[in-house]
Amino acid sequence: MHRTRLKIAGRFWSVRFADLGSELDGECIPREHEITINPNQPSKDLASTFLHEVLHAADPALSEKRVRALEDALFPILWRDGWRPSILLRRGRRRK
Repeated sequence: MHRTRLKIAGRFWSVRFADLGSELDGECIPREHEITINPNQPSKDLASTFLHEVLHAADPALSEKRVRALEDALFPILWRDGWRPSILLRRGRRRK
């Protein structure tokens, strides 16, 4: 399992990559300052999931509906402009 630390909204968060089963692509646990990303996704989905969980971490008070709306608005622009989170690339995962 790969784990790293990332500063989000002034706090350090642990980001790890672990199989979460087929139901979850990622999860954010604010009380533990931990984000888990399921690595069993295509690269584009992996990046979208990462953004989604970072939004949860940045403001845990945001509803799931609001986080999804922000992700849906931001991710296509970021992806089109070449944004690839370095944390995902450092894992040695190939781009698809």
